[in-house]
Amino acid sequence: MQPQISIIIDLLGSDNSPKTEAEAIKLFLKSTEPELLNVKLIAVGNESSLNLLPEDERIEKVYASKGVPMNVQPAFALRNLKDSTMAIGIDLLSQGRGDVFLSAGNTGAVLAFSLKYLKRLEGIDRPGIMIVLPKPLGHKIIIDCGANSDCKPDFFVGFAKLGMAAAKSLFGKENPSVGLLNLGEEKEKGDKLRKEAYEKLETLGESFYGNLEPHDLFHSSVDVVVTDGFTGNILLKTLEGSFDFLMRYLKRTLSSGNILQSLAVLVLKPVLKNAFKEFEYQTYGAALLAGLSHPVLIAHGRSDKNAILNALKYAVKASEIQSEIKAQFGNKEEIKVQPQRKKGTLFD
Repeated sequence: MQPQISIIIDLLGSDNSPKTEAEAIKLFLKSTEPELLNVKLIAVGNESSLNLLPEDERIEKVYASKGVPMNVQPAFALRNLKDSTMAIGIDLLSQGRGDVFLSAGNTGAVLAFSLKYLKRLEGIDRPGIMIVLPKPLGHKIIIDCGANSDCKPDFFVGFAKLGMAAAKSLFGKENPSVGLLNLGEEKEKGDKLRKEAYEKLETLGESFYGNLEPHDLFHSSVDVVVTDGFTGNILLKTLEGSFDFLMRYLKRTLSSGNILQSLAVLVLKPVLKNAFKEFEYQTYGAALLAGLSHPVLIAHGRSDKNAILNALKYAVKASEIQSEIKAQFGNKEEIKVQPQRKKGTLFD
């Protein structure tokens, strides 16, 4: 049997918490998937949220007086919400009480508390939100997708190294390639940040592909795409919105036609439903905040119970990815870095 993994979950994170998290946990406990049977949950919440959970030997309940509101600034959360589910949960992670932390709450606050309680991996200036595109979209890693809206050129090299380590774990690639998301292929293209980042990324040698234009994202052979958090977050939300629009457009078009189109709907509906399911954020549940000593997962605030359930499942894989990343970095950690007071997170 696999070693037991403990997932720390913030019960007061999502827009519809704690009901969403509680329902997801109940579904998780009913799962018969072999890799999940030896997983323990550490639920952090207030009294009313903890009372929603069943009494189960796989659940440890930890009290925290409040959650972190979505509209508060990270600096305010650090100063005033030290007794929150988020702060206590990440502190538990830093103490080794759990292996992974998961929250669908305020992303800026997750980043701030992570920087307060956890260490960075050696050589990483800032952690980045790592997204894995599904196979139909080229099976690529994109980093950063929202943790750092204001980036320095050196950050891109750290993002690249984190993405390469993850690609080795996820894709089995010995020498993953890295591309810089930009508005043109030529080295001279882009703003000052991208030009300077390009020069920094050239130190990766043959692993650096060069610039990658957005329209080449899906069919390029590049394994890792690096960008700043501002651009990455816009890209991510554009992709999510595009697939949602396309699904609704096809449904409306096929449903408003003649009898032949109506018959086509009956035939295509289950096929399209399964195909587009791969592109829905609920299928993946959460994204890894990579570059820290412990894995932290960030889910959408609008997550439903199925999204949180899939995030819990992904937490098991995230633990494996974290192990691979740390192995690539020699398991070396730097001192804790104090979070910046300036807001720089866009993933909410």
